[in-house]
Amino acid sequence: MNTTLFQEQAIFWLNYFQLSEDKFSQVWLLSNSPSFYIPSTQDFESNKFGVSIIDQFDGRRPWLFNYRCSQLLKDHKKYNVGTIGTIIFDSQMIGLLSAYMNNYDSMDAEQRTVINKLLKFIIQQGNQIGFGTGFDTNPSFYYIESLVKNGINDRARKYANDTATTILRLHTMDEQAFLKHGRIVPSKERIKDYAERYGINPANCDLIKDIVPLWVKDMIAIDESQLKMYRENLNYTYVALLKMVLIHKASKGNIIEKTEEFWNFLEQELGVILGRENLIAAYYFSDQLPSKFIGIEASMTFAKFRNNMMATAWDILLLRIPEILLSIGREQETFLCYICTADKTIRKLGRLFTIELLLVQKESNYFPTIDFKMDELRQNLGEEIVDKICDRQRQKQIARSEKIIANKVKINPISTQQLNKLITELENQTKAYCKS
Repeated sequence: MNTTLFQEQAIFWLNYFQLSEDKFSQVWLLSNSPSFYIPSTQDFESNKFGVSIIDQFDGRRPWLFNYRCSQLLKDHKKYNVGTIGTIIFDSQMIGLLSAYMNNYDSMDAEQRTVINKLLKFIIQQGNQIGFGTGFDTNPSFYYIESLVKNGINDRARKYANDTATTILRLHTMDEQAFLKHGRIVPSKERIKDYAERYGINPANCDLIKDIVPLWVKDMIAIDESQLKMYRENLNYTYVALLKMVLIHKASKGNIIEKTEEFWNFLEQELGVILGRENLIAAYYFSDQLPSKFIGIEASMTFAKFRNNMMATAWDILLLRIPEILLSIGREQETFLCYICTADKTIRKLGRLFTIELLLVQKESNYFPTIDFKMDELRQNLGEEIVDKICDRQRQKQIARSEKIIANKVKINPISTQQLNKLITELENQTKAYCKS
């Protein structure tokens, strides 16, 4: 967001909260101030392997606007928002970290080198910004995915314990020893901190036996309403992907007409606006994405197609975690989340998104304004076409947020029953393009 646009938006929201009695809504607006955490998306690479920490805040700091903050500013007082830089690992990264810890010598050399670079960055960058213990590293998305797919069963508990062991060994490692030797060894002081947190006598504390089960219990204690929210997010994305494929297969229109048809479907039939899916649609309609990520072929069975699309829906939901955590943040404690992944397609797509604005209303309903980096599309499609796509989407997103807050428009997503019915209808349509 350029300086002028940021100033216009900041003035708009500051005036809104100062003049209204809205004490429930809040707005996160991405400023032009540099981030405390990382300056941009970070890549750690060797010849054939790479990992990224994806920064969807574009190296900038989000500012909070709400009724209380506006009143403090009106009285020329400062306000502070407590933030925690959090790195969310996907399931592939959990496996790589585990291999680094448990199979160091037999691990692929390039992967071992990249993981070493990644962990050094997390330690050094965290210490540089004054946290001492570095970033918060978190496997919460892995737990959410497991709970949504399988619920709590013996298999899920085993994976949860294995994952907790990996992450807690990171949390309690001796950082100086790692920086010197590249090996993960425990720090007695850090294990003592965890023992005291859980009320365990540090003298007799065993990380795996005593702390891991308690940590797992905390991590899987996710409220059912939260799991429902994640399921619905997943299904909205899944149905959007189905529609994307059908438009590309059936429509004779150009890329602008296809993106407009897709946008109208989201707004009019789903009752939601999905910013990332709009950019992904533009890439897909211009044949810039691998068919496994989004696509359908005559030789593909419907079961294979559906599995691919559900996996892609999970990938997109992973990219949405930063705004989900931001939407439930508060002045005292807000997680600024960065996704860490080795998946090539997610690494490519994730760096294209910037969360410019997030409007949060009652019951944590949130409406993001997502900006897009479309340099690759500009090279392939030309400036004029891409600028039209970007301008239309940005204008709609900003206008929508302002209308929502002014109660001039209501965003009413379709019901769960309607969503399931729509999924069935679109799945039946896609079967015509699959192997029978």
